[in-house]
Amino acid sequence: MLFEGETLFSHTPLDLSSPSIRLLEVLPGRSKDGRVRCTIRNSTISDEYTCLSYVWGSSEGLKKHKLIEINDGIFEVRTNLWSFLDLASSERARHNNLRLPSTYDEVFDFEGVTKSLWIDALCIDQGNLAERNAQVQQMGAIYKNAKHVISWLGRSEHAAPLLRRIRHEEGPHADETLLPSITWFESNAYWTRAWITQEILLAQHLIIAAEEDAVIGRTVLEYFRRLPDPLRPHADSQCQTLLRSHVQSQTWTLLNHLSMFRDKGCTNPRDKVYSLLSVCRDTAWLKVDYNITKGRLAIDVMRNCDGFCLCVAEVTLSAMFTEEPLSALHFAAFEGVEVSPCAPTKKRGWSTASGTT
Repeated sequence: MLFEGETLFSHTPLDLSSPSIRLLEVLPGRSKDGRVRCTIRNSTISDEYTCLSYVWGSSEGLKKHKLIEINDGIFEVRTNLWSFLDLASSERARHNNLRLPSTYDEVFDFEGVTKSLWIDALCIDQGNLAERNAQVQQMGAIYKNAKHVISWLGRSEHAAPLLRRIRHEEGPHADETLLPSITWFESNAYWTRAWITQEILLAQHLIIAAEEDAVIGRTVLEYFRRLPDPLRPHADSQCQTLLRSHVQSQTWTLLNHLSMFRDKGCTNPRDKVYSLLSVCRDTAWLKVDYNITKGRLAIDVMRNCDGFCLCVAEVTLSAMFTEEPLSALHFAAFEGVEVSPCAPTKKRGWSTASGTT
């Protein structure tokens, strides 16, 4: 609730003709009303900052949303983001540095990180469609230029046992008491979201954090490889596929990625495509536009593929129309278009985590 004299936060416009962004600082402690306090400033991607990668969560249950202060204005955030901001404002978490030791070769200073964060829900004026289009168009550059990307898995009692063992490389000594933590990690909703793909693949230095702990992203796969078979997560799980792809730093076509990540979730079906824009080698033609229909976007994707065939259509349409049965209507726009023979490399499932076909 708002108290007398309080006003809602409003964004200062960005210069959309330049690579401009906003950066957030989370202040230590709380306001007199117990709220997380932040400041936000306009900047550019040449600044030093860290990106937060996280699950937005459902927009339902508004009573569970939290109010924070930004530049002395009030702003509403969803629960998962608030839990990270709560952590970032904690003196204990800042002092403990998310329990990351200084011996890692990728220097991470959590207190410093909290002074310069890029978080999409806060740093993009989501109600300004022109700004939203422009910011999503340069999302790849935003993540590529970030010093770190923090993958936030949320609050859980299962986080500490697993992350602690990964930090201390205790894989060979793991026992079944660790199974709930491994299951929590592997099945976390974070790995299922469409935007996470790009955010992980583009990270220079990936930090995976939960509760008040964190590990360096590249250490997770090595830890899982050393686990005994009964505890080892499935090699084709969504978390393993993403982390393996980040380590390999492979760049594929848009159809490669749509085939591999077609089951990722998103509220807006257009994001099945837009979330992959910056990790594909063949999307220079694609401009972000949330005004167009998902059908129009699907048609544009298929028309710009190297050789249209029914397999290309099947991959594209099944990715973007996940809740609708495919019918002749979806193919009607291609009447008169030359259809190429379906090559073996374009069949369903031809894209693999190793990048081979």
